[in-house]
Amino acid sequence: MATIELKGNLTVSSAEKLHRTFLQTIQQNNSVTLDVSALEDIDVSILQLICSLYTSMGPNKKPSFSGSFSPLVRKRLYICGIIPDQNMDDASIVNAFDEKMGEAS
Repeated sequence: MATIELKGNLTVSSAEKLHRTFLQTIQQNNSVTLDVSALEDIDVSILQLICSLYTSMGPNKKPSFSGSFSPLVRKRLYICGIIPDQNMDDASIVNAFDEKMGEAS
């Protein structure tokens, strides 16, 4: 199992490096955890990378999450339609994310 720490404000300028990290990690590990405890904000490009991580991992696999989602990340997930309420607890956010990614595959 590998953990990828997402931290700070991740934007399109971080996307290429993060994409390489995701690809390398899923090639070398059976499971991936995204640690969001130090993640302050994301833009749509990073959200798209996380969505692509779900599909890249293969059938019946998905990333797990650790840490708590910041208010700004919650807002982005809400605006993008991933979660129905930005005041959800972390476990409910992960469940909503999993459901959305399941619908997309």
